[in-house]
Amino acid sequence: MSDVVNRIILVGHITCSPEFETGASGEKTAARFWLCTTWNGTDREPAPGADALGWHYVVCTKPHALRAIENRCRAGTRVYLEGRARARAIVANGLTRGVVTDVTIEPENCDLLVL
Repeated sequence: MSDVVNRIILVGHITCSPEFETGASGEKTAARFWLCTTWNGTDREPAPGADALGWHYVVCTKPHALRAIENRCRAGTRVYLEGRARARAIVANGLTRGVVTDVTIEPENCDLLVL
């Protein structure tokens, strides 16, 4: 199927200060952080009237977004991001403990805005 689009749009809060990878010449090449999102379950799962949390592991390689993350993002910062998504299960002791969405912000067709 060539018409498939893998795109995720999230608004949430960074849960801890971003970690950076540095290239050989000293410039930042990637940033990694956890993003927490919430939604109100008034008419959706898991239960009516309950708030649910979503945890997303974000990896950013887009140069201008890296500068914004370095200068303006700390724990608690609210961000809007567009990226590619991949879900993975968290398994401990042979039991599935939950699902985490990995989000990649790449140089093309992805973005991050600090709110």
